[in-house]
Amino acid sequence: MTSGIVSTRPVDRMPDQHSDIVLAELERILASASFRQAKRSQDFLRYIVTNTLEAHYDALKERVIGAVVFQKPIDYDTADDSAVRVKASELRKRLAQFYMETGLDHPVTIALPTGSYVPEFRWAATPVVETGLSEAIVPPRRILSARLFPWIGAALCAAALSVYLFGPVWAGTSRSALDQFWQPVFDSPRPVLLCVASPVMFGYYSSEISNMHQIEAASPDMRVSGLIPSRDFIGIGDAYCLAHLSGLFVARSKAMQIRQGNEVTFADLRNSPTVLIGSFTNQWTMKMTGNLRFTFQIDGQRNSIHDQRNPSQRWDETPGVDYALISRLFDSRTGDMLIGAAGLGHAGTELAGEFIANRRYMDAAFHAAPRDWNRHNLQIVLKTEKVGITPGQAKVVAIWYW
Repeated sequence: MTSGIVSTRPVDRMPDQHSDIVLAELERILASASFRQAKRSQDFLRYIVTNTLEAHYDALKERVIGAVVFQKPIDYDTADDSAVRVKASELRKRLAQFYMETGLDHPVTIALPTGSYVPEFRWAATPVVETGLSEAIVPPRRILSARLFPWIGAALCAAALSVYLFGPVWAGTSRSALDQFWQPVFDSPRPVLLCVASPVMFGYYSSEISNMHQIEAASPDMRVSGLIPSRDFIGIGDAYCLAHLSGLFVARSKAMQIRQGNEVTFADLRNSPTVLIGSFTNQWTMKMTGNLRFTFQIDGQRNSIHDQRNPSQRWDETPGVDYALISRLFDSRTGDMLIGAAGLGHAGTELAGEFIANRRYMDAAFHAAPRDWNRHNLQIVLKTEKVGITPGQAKVVAIWYW
């Protein structure tokens, strides 16, 4: 399947035939398990999609959305009231979950870029040129079929594809940092393995105790004796990281498999490009990255990232701050591409997934990188201020190439 990202900044409203496809996709999303019980997210998504299709961009400002969708006073202070921003973050996660669960077979996918309230429509086959859309970004390594377009449209798209693929080589410049970072994974003929952490959780089972009140009243000995370990869980930060990355791979039509760390063998890692999600509860993250410059360590009760070349440099998780570590290894011990995305806590792991799936974040991180950075191993340490377990913006505090 051929996919393309179409900028939703049309000169005029989208033609009816394409609006109908987008609206049909919208209804599928709203009826899904990810949205069915979330009325506010439904209202939010319907509002921004329909106004985008009509090119009503003045209606897609934070203050207006707050007033119309969230019934805020029209003059409310957006600096003090983050309801729209928080709900937008939740909406992105719900969309990623929807596409992760439903797979690749969509004529168009709907995404909400970070930092924007204008959704993007990503087409399975790029719409014809005469839609009036102002920009089309054709993904790498894709061949557009002329049967899908009028001949003139096909010619223009082929020209755009040539510029996109070979223009950077001719000009001596690089493509987007996101593409360069993931290119070895996209180029691999094998599915990418997403290996998530497998924390041990304890459930309470007892024939004598059947509800929470009885548990609270039970003796300590009885409580302990009823604890049964289980690995059938995934941490919330790992789940959000997985959703971000799955959304990226679905958009690029890249096959993937998802496994928990305790189910993965070293042979599995050798047979696929792999993304390791999560830190201390993912045995493979700790084993495969423990000899690198930046490493995860536990000092007493404190989780930290240490710089092994500069022992005085370390980054500790605090109640209001989390850190994440991203590693990309060409020459890992597996013999295949290995990428680590993990935080000290839930917020950091979520941030790691969002960062390496976000073109804006990646372009900013690598704008001053060495010219051939994409051919090197690298590590990035990220910092974020968090509210509860929800991360804020990402800040690069250290980056290392070798």
